Amino acid sequence: MIKAQDFNRAGLLTVQWIRELPILLGVLFLLNFASGQYFEYLGQELNSSELGPWPAQIGEFLAGLILGFALLMIGGFFLVGLRRKMTWGEFFKRFTAPLTAESLRAITQILLWSLVFVIPGVIMYCRLNFVPFVIFCDPDYEQHPDAVGRCKQLTKKCWFRVTLLILVFSIFDAVFELAPNLLRVENLFARGFFSLCSFVFSLFAFVLLYMIFENLRKVQEAHSSERTNIQEQK
Repeated sequence: MIKAQDFNRAGLLTVQWIRELPILLGVLFLLNFASGQYFEYLGQELNSSELGPWPAQIGEFLAGLILGFALLMIGGFFLVGLRRKMTWGEFFKRFTAPLTAESLRAITQILLWSLVFVIPGVIMYCRLNFVPFVIFCDPDYEQHPDAVGRCKQLTKKCWFRVTLLILVFSIFDAVFELAPNLLRVENLFARGFFSLCSFVFSLFAFVLLYMIFENLRKVQEAHSSERTNIQEQK
């Protein structure tokens, strides 16, 4: 599913991504850091009020969703650009609608599995992390536009390893996010450094998930080709 050289290639692709889109990623990082600091301050201010901190928590959650979607689009534009050059207008026209629709389908699946119990919902969340890569990079998606089904197919025999790996990524990201508060860091520049580390790691994790997706897709294609050859021989 993942090899040692994939980590090296993921690192190189992350550096290439930053070099090709420095302004967009810089603006996204600043927005992410500024919104995080603002909602943290707002939560502290509202904590002693009648409202409580929940308005700040809701605002932080919504901001995270918007910035996360923006990161997906920027990452998708970079991955598509590895195969063929495309303008931003062409990219938005081609991928915004399917990404939105498939993401809503994935969220629905995760919520339904979460109703059974929390753990099945977590597993389904990890398995459907590859939905954006199916839309952006899977050549079969145009003929079979079902990213959710494709993710289930790719992770059917390795769902445990996929879940474990994504949970490890989440733990590392949480360490960077929580480190300033755990270490009681008050200096704004120091907090910015931890936030930058978290942001760069999220880019690396995104690219590494793409590498895993490509490996799973190649294995699936090899098995399909093998089955086809066996049927032809019969």
